[in-house]
Amino acid sequence: MNINPFKFDLKSLQDDMKALTDRLNDIRATGYAGGDMVSVTLNGSNQAVSVTISDEAAALGRQALETLVCAAINDASEKINAEKISVQQELAQSRFPGLF
Repeated sequence: MNINPFKFDLKSLQDDMKALTDRLNDIRATGYAGGDMVSVTLNGSNQAVSVTISDEAAALGRQALETLVCAAINDASEKINAEKISVQQELAQSRFPGLF
């Protein structure tokens, strides 16, 4: 009789965690502000991969541009966090079916 319903096989758990880390690092999300005037793409580590600023946004002035860049970063960060939660839930559901 198996009294451990969770099957804690250490090697398998390590493999799952490595796969999770790899998937999280591969995530990319782009945030937008001012329509499409500013876009920022972040990776799974919340590092900026690219920033695009339209001529229209650049002409708005420094303070407005700074606000748009911050808004685009925040938008991308929210998308990254949502995707991370989704990936983690997917792994948890596959690892512990019926628990979630």
